[in-house]
Amino acid sequence: MTSDNPVITIDGPAASGKGTLAKSLSLELSFHLLDSGLLYRIVGLAATWADIDVADKAALTSFVNERLVFRINEEPATELDPDRYEVYLFKAVGIEDIVRINDRNVNLELRHGNAGVTASVVAAESVVRRALIPIQRAMAQSPGLIADGRDMGTVVFPDAPMKFYLDGSDKERAQRRFAEQLVSNPSASFNQTHDELVLRDQRDRERGIAPLVIADDAFVIDTTDLSIDGVFGCARDEIRRRLGI
Repeated sequence: MTSDNPVITIDGPAASGKGTLAKSLSLELSFHLLDSGLLYRIVGLAATWADIDVADKAALTSFVNERLVFRINEEPATELDPDRYEVYLFKAVGIEDIVRINDRNVNLELRHGNAGVTASVVAAESVVRRALIPIQRAMAQSPGLIADGRDMGTVVFPDAPMKFYLDGSDKERAQRRFAEQLVSNPSASFNQTHDELVLRDQRDRERGIAPLVIADDAFVIDTTDLSIDGVFGCARDEIRRRLGI
């Protein structure tokens, strides 16, 4: 990370608006976009394909260290090692990554509910978080990066010149998540969605490695009563003030 390719981090709990703001800023500034949560989904999905029990720390450690490889902006190899899982991330300014594991496009599979459940398990493992730090930092390329996650400003990019922390009431964030779920699952329960969100928040804040906390130099935005445009305007003004861009 240099002054020529600044990193803007956006941390916060589930459904606080991080992803929406990150995509909007990426388009506005023509910066690359990092959805860090997607990387944990990738690890979980690849481990599942390899028949790894993600609750087995020794097996997961061996898999991540010996059989899982991340490549950025590279074409898949013509000959693939059947015992390894090659993850190809194709970066594009302002849009989500196109992700392939070996020769298979997995974008849709990564958004499935099961991938999220597995991701929450592997994200709590220190070996996984350590392995993904250099991958995430490698994405800080010119002209800049918008990094969305839960430990972007505290662990992955602690020297980022602009850090945001988005938050919102439990009820409002659960309502947003519930509305998303209704699109694909008309029988979704608001109470269940609310309880799962609160539990996820607790797990993220209390985990021993890289817990969800507010960086000392983060600009905090409470999105509870703000529109999408309102959140964007608030963040855009602060970026102009601090970075002059």
